[in-house]
Amino acid sequence: MVITISLTTIIAHPNMSTSTYLKFILFFFLGVSFIFTILYFAWFNSNGRQSPGKKLFGIIVLNKSIQPISFCKSLFRAFIYLIDYIIFGIGHILIIFNKKKRALHDFVAQTIVIPNRPKKKFEVISIIVVIIAFYFLGDLPASFIKANNIEAFRIPTGSLKPTLLRVILF
Repeated sequence: MVITISLTTIIAHPNMSTSTYLKFILFFFLGVSFIFTILYFAWFNSNGRQSPGKKLFGIIVLNKSIQPISFCKSLFRAFIYLIDYIIFGIGHILIIFNKKKRALHDFVAQTIVIPNRPKKKFEVISIIVVIIAFYFLGDLPASFIKANNIEAFRIPTGSLKPTLLRVILF
């Protein structure tokens, strides 16, 4: 990621306005991160592998015949999971009303999530700790931006742009 940002800064930024460059970076890296997220979930949940979270909570994703799912089915499940995430987790809220306790992505992909080991004594506490930890980890980029006073601005004339780029890059 750092190499890509550096290359786009050196190659693309001098040829774009600042606002166009910021929009490009935002949407390009947002799209790349969505693709990596889907591939990450798909790879970890396929062929009997488990993501770190599933290992922590002792669960595994299987198909209806209790066999590990293929990469293609896992990729489809991850895509539905991302869509569910975009619509504010409504598919996870359906677990409350569903008799089989299946989320939307499991229902659509025809998969089931079952425990593969007995529950640990402090599992509820570990779930709460993980949720709190990821809440604060998710807030790190915003606090970094606030602490370093990073903000978008408009350069009214082109004469200041080379000087600003020199200050930013070096």
